[in-house]
Amino acid sequence: MFLVSIVCLYFFLKPNRYVKVNGVGKAVGQSDTAEIQIGLRSKAVAEEEIESERQRAAATFEQIVGNVQKIVPLAKIETDAFNVSQNYESDSNKPKTFTISNRVNVKIENENEIAKVANVIDTAVSAGANDIGSVNYSLSDKVKSATMLKAQNAAIANAYESAQNLAKSSGAK
Repeated sequence: MFLVSIVCLYFFLKPNRYVKVNGVGKAVGQSDTAEIQIGLRSKAVAEEEIESERQRAAATFEQIVGNVQKIVPLAKIETDAFNVSQNYESDSNKPKTFTISNRVNVKIENENEIAKVANVIDTAVSAGANDIGSVNYSLSDKVKSATMLKAQNAAIANAYESAQNLAKSSGAK
């Protein structure tokens, strides 16, 4: 939501005399962009199992991404993170197991597809995703500009109405 306050109109009552008014306008824009973080974290595996677990996780992740693309073909999908982390025993400096994780950022920039966010998450989880990060909704620059313009126009109309009422009350023409 945008709230705009504009000092915008001066009404001249007599030569060298005027009234200054403020206007306030509000406008709400509909989100047309969504970003979702979808990930897969493997169970802890021994060192000799790393490669087979990485391959299994990669195949699962390909299925997750493929299913998401079927729902929102125009979505931008980019790798956000890929990690192989070591899990140490409390009494040793050697890693006991390893965890593999992969996460992508899915960006939906089509207002007609924004309603599919819940379906994207459900489909990703059904395909094996077990790490759903943040879901963020936002306004594109085009929607921000249009919403700001509506708020500015509302503020100008509000200021004009205030000036008209003040002029009328004071007997000015």
